[in-house]
Amino acid sequence: MRIDLRIDEPIEKEGQVVWTSVIEMPQGEREPLWFRLPVGQPGFTITNHDPFVLATLFYAMRKGLPMHVHGCVSPSLLRNLEEFQWVWATCKPDLYHKVEITADREEEAVTTVGAESTICAFSGGLDSAFSIYRHKTEQAGRLNRNITAGLMIDGFDIPLVQPETFERAFANSAAMLKSLDVQALRVTTNFKTIYPGSTWRHVFGIGVAACVSLFKGAFQVGIKGSEHPYSNLVLPLGSSPLTDWMFSSQSFTFVHDGAAFTRNQKAAIVTQWSEAMRRLRVCWEGKELDRNCGKCEKCLRTILNFKVNGVEKPLCLPFDVTSSQILNLHGMHEGLILEFEEILDAAKRINVKAKWVGALELTLKWNRRQLGRDRALPERIRAKIYRKLADKWPVLQR
Repeated sequence: MRIDLRIDEPIEKEGQVVWTSVIEMPQGEREPLWFRLPVGQPGFTITNHDPFVLATLFYAMRKGLPMHVHGCVSPSLLRNLEEFQWVWATCKPDLYHKVEITADREEEAVTTVGAESTICAFSGGLDSAFSIYRHKTEQAGRLNRNITAGLMIDGFDIPLVQPETFERAFANSAAMLKSLDVQALRVTTNFKTIYPGSTWRHVFGIGVAACVSLFKGAFQVGIKGSEHPYSNLVLPLGSSPLTDWMFSSQSFTFVHDGAAFTRNQKAAIVTQWSEAMRRLRVCWEGKELDRNCGKCEKCLRTILNFKVNGVEKPLCLPFDVTSSQILNLHGMHEGLILEFEEILDAAKRINVKAKWVGALELTLKWNRRQLGRDRALPERIRAKIYRKLADKWPVLQR
């Protein structure tokens, strides 16, 4: 009983190079996994089948079945993935199991590109913008990398059924990157469709690594911007400085970048990049996913990140935040509470007197209190209780 991963030779179709694989289950079920790239896009050269192993690893771990790859895989990657599997099998034993991975051939890819040749995953958001700008302006010291390309992935935060939306978002990202003389690359994949439901927060990091490693023949280093600082790490997490390095092989290094910086500190650096202040795309909850709605939690949090850095509202966000919006931020998890507490602490350090500071302090007290209570209460009941409690606080009347 095993899973067989079969990779077809690439084909050219409708102006794109298509790499397709099939995940075959013992009972006969077949799950397709594919990557599409524009014909003639520089930098794309698959030297072995490492990207497909990365993309299907969680699938095999969830099934608890060994996987055989009908192709060539880097032994150094398989060694790193042994350790990676132990992390998840230890932290989430109810969901994932350590499995054996074998291949027709195990050989290290031969690379002729320079050691500093670097590609960075780029969504157009604050984390990836920080990483690219910090390295391009040589603010990373001895850690500095020569980033020459940014890769945007179609099928992740923007669904495959919205191609026009992705085109607009890609054009926006390309304009940002062009201002730093960085080439905008793209890849389309159905990776997300083989991981439906709540597991996305577990697999998105390895999905990024799979897409970036498609370009390992032209780049020796791939970068992914951090989502959480060292001071706010939780295991297991889909992308973490503790585990992302395990997506590396002898011929391709995958780097988790920026965990030494909080989101406030990242915003402080990005304020220096005028094109980013016009074009950042942080929203994933709005109706139009190629732009910021200005109302969701992520948009509100980003506005506050910039406020404590002296920017009242960046041009990329359509509305300013209100105290009422802040007071309606309930149901936060621990990591999100820590993010907002960092903003509150920064505001107090620089003695910000705006009404939003009091509103944020109140909503954080509420969320801290609720975090310790029964989370099974329906959201509408929690919201009703919240409104009744909030009416008692004078800050709401300011």
